[in-house]
Amino acid sequence: MKKSTLLLMVLCMLTFQFSAQHKNPEKEKEAARLATEPSNISLKNLITQKSDSYVITKEHVSSISGIRHVYIRQAINGLEVYGTESSVHFDKTGKVIMEHNKFLADVKATVKNSSQGISARQAITSVAGQMGYRIANLQEIKSIGGKNKAAVFNKAGISSEDIPVKLMYYYKEGVGTQLVWELSVAETTSSDWWNFRVDAASGKIIDKDNWTISCNILGDHENHIHAPKDTAPFVGPMEEPITYNMANSSNMAAPPAASYRVYAMPIESPNFGTRTLVTNPENLTASPFGWHDTNGDDTPEFTNTRGNNVDAYDDDNANNSPDGKYAFSPGGNLIFDFPLNTTYSAGDQSENAAITNLFYWTNIIHDVTYQYGFDEASGNFQHNNYGNGGAGNDPVNAEAQDGSGTCNANFATPGDGSRPRMQMYVCGSRDGDLDNMVIIHEYGHGISNRLSTLGGQEQMGEGWSDYYGLMLTMESGDGGPDSRGVGTWLIGEGPGGPGIRTWPYSTDFGVNPHTYDDIKTEVAPHGVGSVWAEMLWEMTWELIAIHGFDTDFYNGTGGNNISLALVTEGLKLQASQPGFVDGRDAILAADMAMYGGANQCAIWEAFARRGLGYSAIQGSSGSKTDGTEAFDLPPSFSGLDVIDEVCLSDGIQTGLSGGNPTGGIYSGPGVTDDGNGTTFTFDPSVGGPGLVTVTYIVNDFCTGAPTTLTDDINVTNDPPEIICMGSGNVPMTGSQTSSPGTAIPDNNPTGVTVTMNVTENVSLTDLDVNLNISHTWVGDVIVTIKSPSGTMATIIDRPGRTTSGFGCSGDNIVAVLDDEAATAVENECAGSVPTINGSFIPNNPLSVFDGESTMGLWELTVSDVVSPDAGTINSWGIDYDYEVTAPVLDVTLDGSGNATVNAEDLLFSVTVDCGGYTVLAGSPLAATVSFTCSDTGLNTVAVEVTNDNGATSTCSAIVNVIGGGGGGGPFVCPGNITQDNDPGICGAVVTYTVESPTGCGGSGPLATGIATLELVSSAGGTGNRSGVSYNPSTDRYYSVNAGSGGYPIDCFDGTTGGIISSIASGFDYRGAWWNPSLSQSEGNGISANGVVLTNLSGDCPSGTTTPILPDNQPNAQSCGDLDYDNNEIIYYNAGSITQVDRATGITNGTLALSGVPGGSVYAVVSVGYTGVVGYEYAIYDSTTQSVHLYDRATGAYAATSSIGLTTTNFGFAYENDQAWVYANDRWNGFIIFGAPSGTITQTAGLPSGSTFPVGTTTNTFEYDDGVNPVQTCSFDVTINDAEAPVAVCQNIIVQLDASGNASIIPSDVDGGSTDNCGIASLSVSPSIFTCANVGANNVTLTVTDVNGNSSTCTAVVTVEDNVAPAAVCQNITVQLDASGNVSITAGDVDGGSTDACGIATTSIDVTDFTCADIGPNNVTLTVTDVNGNSSTCVAVVIVEDDLPPTIVCPANITASTDVGMCSAAVSFPMAIGLDNCSVTVSQTAGLASGSDFPVGVSTVEFTATDGSGNTTICSFTITVTDNELPTMVCQNITIQLDASGNASISASDIDGGSSDPCGIATISVSPSTFDCSDVGDNPVVLTVTDINGNSNTCTAIVTVEDITPPIAVCQNITVELDPVTGTVTIDGTDVDGGSTDACGIDTYVLDIDTFDCSNIGDNTVILTVTDVNGNVSTCTAVVTVEDNTSPELVCQDFTLELGTDGTATLDPNDVIASNTDNCGIATIAVDITEFSCADIGTPVTVQVFTSDVNGNLSTCTAVVTVVDLLAPVLTCPADQTVDPGAGNLYYIVPDYFGTGEATAIDNCTDPVTITSQDPVAGTPLSDGTYTITLTAEDEYGNLATCTFELIVESVLGIGNNNANIGSVQLYPNPAKHTVMIGNPQNLSLEKLNIFDIRGRVVKTVDLRNMGAEKAINVSEMAAATYIVIIESETGPITKRLIKE
Repeated sequence: MKKSTLLLMVLCMLTFQFSAQHKNPEKEKEAARLATEPSNISLKNLITQKSDSYVITKEHVSSISGIRHVYIRQAINGLEVYGTESSVHFDKTGKVIMEHNKFLADVKATVKNSSQGISARQAITSVAGQMGYRIANLQEIKSIGGKNKAAVFNKAGISSEDIPVKLMYYYKEGVGTQLVWELSVAETTSSDWWNFRVDAASGKIIDKDNWTISCNILGDHENHIHAPKDTAPFVGPMEEPITYNMANSSNMAAPPAASYRVYAMPIESPNFGTRTLVTNPENLTASPFGWHDTNGDDTPEFTNTRGNNVDAYDDDNANNSPDGKYAFSPGGNLIFDFPLNTTYSAGDQSENAAITNLFYWTNIIHDVTYQYGFDEASGNFQHNNYGNGGAGNDPVNAEAQDGSGTCNANFATPGDGSRPRMQMYVCGSRDGDLDNMVIIHEYGHGISNRLSTLGGQEQMGEGWSDYYGLMLTMESGDGGPDSRGVGTWLIGEGPGGPGIRTWPYSTDFGVNPHTYDDIKTEVAPHGVGSVWAEMLWEMTWELIAIHGFDTDFYNGTGGNNISLALVTEGLKLQASQPGFVDGRDAILAADMAMYGGANQCAIWEAFARRGLGYSAIQGSSGSKTDGTEAFDLPPSFSGLDVIDEVCLSDGIQTGLSGGNPTGGIYSGPGVTDDGNGTTFTFDPSVGGPGLVTVTYIVNDFCTGAPTTLTDDINVTNDPPEIICMGSGNVPMTGSQTSSPGTAIPDNNPTGVTVTMNVTENVSLTDLDVNLNISHTWVGDVIVTIKSPSGTMATIIDRPGRTTSGFGCSGDNIVAVLDDEAATAVENECAGSVPTINGSFIPNNPLSVFDGESTMGLWELTVSDVVSPDAGTINSWGIDYDYEVTAPVLDVTLDGSGNATVNAEDLLFSVTVDCGGYTVLAGSPLAATVSFTCSDTGLNTVAVEVTNDNGATSTCSAIVNVIGGGGGGGPFVCPGNITQDNDPGICGAVVTYTVESPTGCGGSGPLATGIATLELVSSAGGTGNRSGVSYNPSTDRYYSVNAGSGGYPIDCFDGTTGGIISSIASGFDYRGAWWNPSLSQSEGNGISANGVVLTNLSGDCPSGTTTPILPDNQPNAQSCGDLDYDNNEIIYYNAGSITQVDRATGITNGTLALSGVPGGSVYAVVSVGYTGVVGYEYAIYDSTTQSVHLYDRATGAYAATSSIGLTTTNFGFAYENDQAWVYANDRWNGFIIFGAPSGTITQTAGLPSGSTFPVGTTTNTFEYDDGVNPVQTCSFDVTINDAEAPVAVCQNIIVQLDASGNASIIPSDVDGGSTDNCGIASLSVSPSIFTCANVGANNVTLTVTDVNGNSSTCTAVVTVEDNVAPAAVCQNITVQLDASGNVSITAGDVDGGSTDACGIATTSIDVTDFTCADIGPNNVTLTVTDVNGNSSTCVAVVIVEDDLPPTIVCPANITASTDVGMCSAAVSFPMAIGLDNCSVTVSQTAGLASGSDFPVGVSTVEFTATDGSGNTTICSFTITVTDNELPTMVCQNITIQLDASGNASISASDIDGGSSDPCGIATISVSPSTFDCSDVGDNPVVLTVTDINGNSNTCTAIVTVEDITPPIAVCQNITVELDPVTGTVTIDGTDVDGGSTDACGIDTYVLDIDTFDCSNIGDNTVILTVTDVNGNVSTCTAVVTVEDNTSPELVCQDFTLELGTDGTATLDPNDVIASNTDNCGIATIAVDITEFSCADIGTPVTVQVFTSDVNGNLSTCTAVVTVVDLLAPVLTCPADQTVDPGAGNLYYIVPDYFGTGEATAIDNCTDPVTITSQDPVAGTPLSDGTYTITLTAEDEYGNLATCTFELIVESVLGIGNNNANIGSVQLYPNPAKHTVMIGNPQNLSLEKLNIFDIRGRVVKTVDLRNMGAEKAINVSEMAAATYIVIIESETGPITKRLIKE
């Protein structure tokens, strides 16, 4: 009870804590953020104070610079925190020269878990389990102790080195700090040497680094990180620098002579020289006792390839062990001269020569780098450090011809004091042990990892390794521009080979063009490192240019020696996990410390040349894509960078500068030096326009000598860029890019998605996608782009994998995906890097995005579908084309027929570079333009724009002048009208009158035609109606036809438009008109020989034809009209009107049309005659859907009247003062001229006398008199519905379904209800029926009309149950009873039969079974429900007999041996068997009856078996006894005590010849031992036992002495149960309180020695003390047992899925990986259990609690990631058939989500984040059936789709694509004298600028009117890399030019 109460109290306290955790989350979040801010503590001051807040991990004073380097980590209570690596560096005076502080502001506040739940041993076993290692005999071999509990364990079968382990904290940004075990394992099965960090609470691996760096000679197909390593910490304070005693070489004897035949320094490989025999090549400063010493005397410890700096051996069996396979000098003479075959083969490996070369070079590297500061104190590789500091015991294990790989090499670097390992491989016939560049490169990894803490994507580890390789193989005569490849020998290249890097090393940009930006596309680490090495190589040659080259690699003073010193010291000075800028700054600091800054200029020049100039930005070293290159020098250096551009209109510019250093003088055209050494004044009007060169003379910063610097100012006076109104569609371009630097997960089909938000909202006409992806083996890559509208396209799909295979094996993608490109990306796989470089056709067209909006979130998904390659999305972007429309300017004349506009109103847009501008327009040009009635229609107006300096641009604007008019006096409508509906109809007839006002006006074209009459065609079709004629005498319209079978003529009523008749004329009519002078309708058409004119006679034409003209008209002019004023038949043909004399058929003339509006498309040969002066000729424009009017006298365009219908080649006429357009299967009439006097037009509502519908109808009228403004009035007509519906019911019968339910809908009982206005809804009650409703039921039908009136009626619904029950059988097995019978019931085989209304009875056909039925039997179950319905099913009844038979054996038999025998003959009867069915009996074991049975017990066995195989066994025993006793003979003996007072005897000592007929088994004597107490005669008994156990005795006399019992003394103790087993064991000595005995105590025995959880508390034990002679005593003690071990609780992170309601509940067991306790778990709990959508995206840390049965508590934390995996619930519209609408060719797809036809709901996202449809809203669709796909995606990427079918009728247009600026070419490149500009698409290029790497313009070329190609002379330019920017009307393009 006490424990339960305590636990309850604890849990209550926890509950309080849980609630407290959520008190102020925002405040806690801010506190957490502040805790991770950088600390501002001074490291210099910190390390002078004793504190457990930091740990010094390493410290030494540089031997060459005197700089004191102190490396520290932040600590929590003395435990170091991984991730806070910092350093501070002091010069010789103690001044801080560099400090790198990565301490956190409040590291303790970042701790997420500080509990240690596992031991060091458990940490190792946990790692083994997770890595698949198999541990064997794990033992701790060294306990170091301390706060970090450091220890060393044995190799345990999983590591080739002992396993060190220690406690520390681990900090990771965004995660926090937790307690970890750090340990390292050098795998026995690979070259990997892993350093692990393991959660100290759970054992989970949370981080690991590979100390082995593999250099992937033949390909960089995976990024790897050069990991940091740790050494034993030193806890402060560190008051003074540590100094070391150096060996005194003057007192040392020279080491013994040693010779080596090798490719000696500086020979790089067999490609560059031959082997020589070198003697004593060691440097005595670095190796004072030679290379074979280890103990510091003048004699070698080894005469093979072992020594103080390296052990070199052959490891072809790849076991990481020498196995004695060193190269041994013959006879120990230290002469290593072995034959060599440079062509490696299995039969001739030349192992000794290879090992010797590897031994030599590893020592050489040691000795050379020792001179530059890589010595003992800084952590170099030596067995004996000779008292010079450092840990020692870590020479390099150099493994030659290692068998674990090929074509590669690696170097594993543990901390100081642990031996590194270098593995060299062969590659085909080449041995890497002979490629000295590769050897140096690998050793270089050891240098960089010992001197720096490396890591991150922007790391330079490979660069330093290449650099050391280049430096130690330099030779006299080498030059900076030379090409230096790496690894040429190993990979089979010759001396001029390019090697394994992207570019060979060279200061020539034509050989190696690397700059800082290249790391974005290079693969880490090798590609990134090669960029760094190129910069160091550039710096080296800058220094050599100043200081020369020195062949003395050890003590020289040349630029190469200075470079080695600076780079090596820079490694020590740079920050943890450095980037390029960190590395550069460390080298600059090293120069200041070592050389007083003498080389600053050379260093800066070199780095700036390669893009790492003063303004370069590193970004995070964890990313290689967020940096910015710059080519500038520090501001104090000499340079000139003036303003790039000045506009001529900007006026005089003052205070300009740009020259460095200050103090110089500026000059140049328009340039005036201000005399202050800093600024100048510039007058662009004097210097420009064009390029103006500014000169700056100043004393150079580096040399002090005067230098002349120049830079250019571009003075611009560009004409204004203008677009006039009416220009139509203007092509535009846009773009946006993103540089995410996001890693692409390996072998993950889901990939990674990056987003880019585009804010510009335009409609796409063309899309290109730019990609910059670093990835090895691009054939693994799939790239998909998704628009904000949801449209997706896979644009790259495993390139190079056209049909199958692994795809392109090349690296990196720098490409533009463009539908208009020439080459498909899927076929591209270039041999260069990037392997995909240029413009390519995507896998799927980007045209799917045409028409979509650019605005919103674009997504790019990149996935890698095959291991082991990975990569990075460096940058991506989109380039897009779109159009803006410059519309025609509408100008409306006022009441007086005049209008004036400003000239600037005629501009759609204007842009000037600077200053102002003026606009003039018209003829003559003026600031305003005036229009009158004569200008009605479209007008072309000239516009001129001039900037402030006289540069002009012109364009033409289109102005649509709209005639004024309309209305004199007030125009008034009648008042509103309200009345009830007329009986029986849904409306009422209403009459009213609208009066015209008084006024005046004139006639003219209407801006918008007024629809009049529709003539619906009898034959349909949209393209075959060609003419209309009106007969005013009969008020008839005649419609003629072209091209259709039968050539019908339709006759229509002229008032109503109703069709009267239709005949098949048999003549192919093309035109028709009314001839007023002859009062007849006429038509023309195509006859057999041409065109004839015929008379359409009669009220409605009969179809007869009367030729009027001879058969001589050309077919092209067949459609026409009659100019009745001039008696001419007119035709439109190719921009002209042909005028043919009607009487003679002779062509009078051809009138050319002028001023045709741009973009007009006229119906071929169709024209109409209006008879209106100035607007006589009417032609239909299908583009703008309007009638264009032309003046007959001049052919000039006069006006436009908009219609809004689409027609084709046929289908336009002008008749009866109306324009007729054939569209939508009918002729559509329009009035396009205003009435001579005022006209009243109803624009909305219904005419007077119409039947107005129920509701309110608004009637609107306009009055236009052609002069005054149009007047408008309106009024409402409201009709009320006063009639209720007529409700009619019908009776029905319904059947219950299988579930016993039935339902009806209102229409089931509706017998034909009606309403005058329409029924809105029907409802019925009740509508649902069950078993209880069987029979007749009354229901009520309610009918409600559309206006809310309702009525009811009653129907009878008869409910019937005709559904049989569901008979369900189950098979069963039954067992026969003892009598052989068994019975069953129906319930036994009923498997759950059901009936909705209930089951009445069940029965079966068979109930009884016997032995004859054994096996399966079919039984029929009959089930009958309460309504008499029945059904059956069949069950299988398996009858079994599982009762075993009964068997009775004979009784046991006992017999004595036969006389003289050791056996007896025994007989017995057969066993008896019984069974319920049948039985057989047989003997199955033992001898047969009558056999001889031996002495002892023999078993006889019988088995009874029945017919079903059941068996029963019985047995009995036959015991044969031997009753004869042995014969005894004893003899007395005398024995002597020994020196200790003890004696012993054996049985044979007193046996006088005892015997037995069957043999003696044993003889014994008792007692047999005696001591000092056994003085005197003592009888002893001899016992003889025969082999059958018969015993006999006799007595002998032995003299012995008796003893006293011991004195037993006990003591009480307390013990604790074992934390793991829950038990504890004690022995007698634990409770012995000092027991004594005269002759000595033999044993202490306890009655209870083991305790477990059931013994908690006090326990009484008895101690038994026995002396040496067997005497005993006892005592009691109290043992108190305690359990103080908390449960072992290990948490696990858990992903919790939300349910449909957006919530989820966490079960504590979900976050518990294991929970064990030695005595048992009582309770578990978790602080947070409820989660919702608000928790998505932010992992929630929960705390888990457990208590054991004894009240011990444990906690741990887990991260719960809440996810939503449920897609939205998406509802599609039903299938639809739609009509595009009158006059429309397209059906425009609506936004189904916007209209509400489609809905999407989601459990978490409200509203749903992304909805899309395909086709997208706004898509025009032509005739056909389409599947509309709707997609809804919530904010967590869950996707739902649905589809429906859409049937449409329309015609689709085709768009255009624009030219691509990407087609512009630059070649050849590199170029020496001339470079060509290629312009294959003849784009409008403007100019070309060439910039040097400092951003200065060195050349400008005018490209206007260049044509397809232009040559540029670059011979005068210096050899370097330049940036070329080509400008065009559509934007610029940038290219890189390499000038040789």
